[in-house]
Formats: sequence, C-alpha cells, structure tokens
Amino acid sequence: MHALIKKTKVVALIFLCAMLISGCASQPGLERKEGVSRVYDATFEDVKAASRHSVETLNVKINRIEDRSPGEHWIWFVKPVSAWSWGEYGLVKVAAAESGAVVEVSTDKSYKLQVTGTGQDEFAEAIFSGIEQGLKDLASQ
Repeated sequence: MHALIKKTKVVALIFLCAMLISGCASQPGLERKEGVSRVYDATFEDVKAASRHSVETLNVKINRIEDRSPGEHWIWFVKPVSAWSWGEYGLVKVAAAESGAVVEVSTDKSYKLQVTGTGQDEFAEAIFSGIEQGLKDLASQ
C-alpha cells in the first residue's frame, strides 16, 4: 500500500511539472497577442509610472521591465499558481501617442485547458483602474 501511494505521488509530480513547463513555454506569444487597450490623455512618462504602480499593487510578480525604445515601455508579470488557478502571465505595453499614451494589456493562462483564474478582461480592468487612480493622484500633487 505504501509503495502505491509513493508511486501515485511521483506520477502526480511529473504530471504537474509537465503542465507547468508546457504553459510557460508559450509566454513569449504575448508579444503578438491582441490585448485590451485604453488611451490616456496624459504624458507618456506619467502613464508609464502609473502603469508600473498599478501592476505592483496586483497579486502578481513582475518578471521584467523593458524600455523597448523611446516611447515604448513593457512590463511582464506572472500570477502564481493558487488553489483556483494554474497561474496566469501577462504583458502591459505602454506606448506614446500623439496626444497622450496607449496602454495595452495582454494575458494568458499558464495551462491552456484551465477554466478558472483571472481572465484578460479582468486583469485589464484592474490595471486600467489603477492607472486612472495613479493619474488622479499625480494631478492632485
């Protein structure tokens, strides 16, 4: 009986590792995935700062922050595995525009068959709400 339990644990661990590896392998695809966008009537630098602060307030880990070119800023993040989700990952793109800045939020689930967890629209609304609050705070200073 003890050997059967041990064997079951090993199989479950191998299955979990395979799912995590297959989900993480697709993260770079976010660069090409169409996300949810919003235009802000504020300077690129203010929107960039508000975007970073907004992502920092979420239950996520920022993996990397890139200044891709002048007027283009990317924030990569991961939401860890929880009881309700195999985890999600995302990309926030901030780009300078003629009259302000555009923010695009793209996310995906770590395990493609996952039905629970945070969806792209939910992440986008949380990030946009944080940006709007950050811009209001900057304007009142």
